[in-house]
Amino acid sequence: MAKVNLDPLTNIDGLQAGSLVDVDSGLVLASVGAGIDIELFSAKAVEVYKKVNIAEELGLNEEAEDILISYSRSYYLIRPLRGHKSEYFIFILVDRQKANLAMARHDLKKFEESLDFS
Repeated sequence: MAKVNLDPLTNIDGLQAGSLVDVDSGLVLASVGAGIDIELFSAKAVEVYKKVNIAEELGLNEEAEDILISYSRSYYLIRPLRGHKSEYFIFILVDRQKANLAMARHDLKKFEESLDFS
């Protein structure tokens, strides 16, 4: 896999941290931000990601665009990356007081579209 630069995620208002995670191994492949244990947060995000695959289990023909966990002071967003041999997702943690949730989701989607794994 090519090296992925997550620096553009720092333009998301209220971003505290972000990571690109390999679901199969649980490894953080790239990260931005400081002040939290991104390895631990990402590992927990893998657990959430694996448990939230409800549509597939129910035989529905749809995929999650993102997974939102809303806390009193922060939002956690998990965005699965589709169309790759391996399963990856982008995980971001944003400050609820500084972030606009709709814009954070929009910016995360745009970032995903800009990724090139070749």
